[in-house]
Amino acid sequence: MDTIKKKIGAKEVGFLSDERTIYTSDFRVIGESMEYKIPAMWKYENLMPWIVESKEVFINDDCHIDYFNENDLITVPKATSPQISVYKRGENIALPRDIESLWVAVPHPDADSFAKKRNLKLNYSYKDFLYRNNKIRQKELLGEMTPSWKRLSKKVEIKELICTENEGFLKKEYGSGGFTIFNLEKESEKKHLMKMVNEDTCNWYFEKKVDGVPCSVQCLRKRDTGKVVVFGFAKQIIEGDKHFKGLNIRPLENLEGDVFDSLCSAIKKTESLLENYEGFFGVDFFIDNSDKVLVLELNIRLTSATIPILLLNEKKINEGVYFEEEREIKKEKENIKLNCDSINKTVDYISL
Repeated sequence: MDTIKKKIGAKEVGFLSDERTIYTSDFRVIGESMEYKIPAMWKYENLMPWIVESKEVFINDDCHIDYFNENDLITVPKATSPQISVYKRGENIALPRDIESLWVAVPHPDADSFAKKRNLKLNYSYKDFLYRNNKIRQKELLGEMTPSWKRLSKKVEIKELICTENEGFLKKEYGSGGFTIFNLEKESEKKHLMKMVNEDTCNWYFEKKVDGVPCSVQCLRKRDTGKVVVFGFAKQIIEGDKHFKGLNIRPLENLEGDVFDSLCSAIKKTESLLENYEGFFGVDFFIDNSDKVLVLELNIRLTSATIPILLLNEKKINEGVYFEEEREIKKEKENIKLNCDSINKTVDYISL
């Protein structure tokens, strides 16, 4: 699998320009359990107008954003519960007659049903998403390129580790954004974790703590050629050891030498998970104190970093800072208000 570095904007991505596709975004599956009542999930429904133009796009009725692009926006009312997907809420909405496909930024079982009922082609099924994003499978493929880890299959084994281990994290095989990661150094998290382990049936794994700089790259895979384009590089802003809070977006030219070569090797090792895939994906990794790259995971979907980096590339800007869930926008610099959460009264924005 060929991997190259190249700055690209959304207008250079072919699958974002289909006139007979409706474009949608729903991030609910990143919490592993769609039972999680996370109000911020509503805001992610309003992301797609940033990267498509003159297209049919789902948003919700809490959208207060000045987009750069003009689109045909199809408004789906918010529900009383943040658990209910945009596809479930929009199941009775009339679509233009010429629509033939549904494009999802992140799969959802309700998106599968929505597409099936309307006889629409679907770019990415929930079944494929689970296969490609299984973190345990990824770690098995990465081998020594990932931090030291151990798969846990029995509840008694998990509980024993919770009581004895303090230098690392307990993680579910699915999940992202820190929702399913537990720091074993914190007693408060251990108590919550014990309750979850008693109720859960999913697989868990232990990952040893790594000291270093948390980073990510944003990538695009093309189905016809199998080529991977790395189009963005950033240092992650992490809150409380695990929650994603933003990005220090760095010039792509800074990604070079052994670091870039190691990432190319990691992508090569996991190519079985990318087979026949077309779309965006992110690679999260640490650069440790000896400058070694240790890959945490691949998020094979559109991520929180995808759109900010595409926008900066489109504007030919090499670096900036993306902030999530801020109470207010700092006014001293030029900013792009990317999203807002009217429940928690926060904004996501890019500082240029």
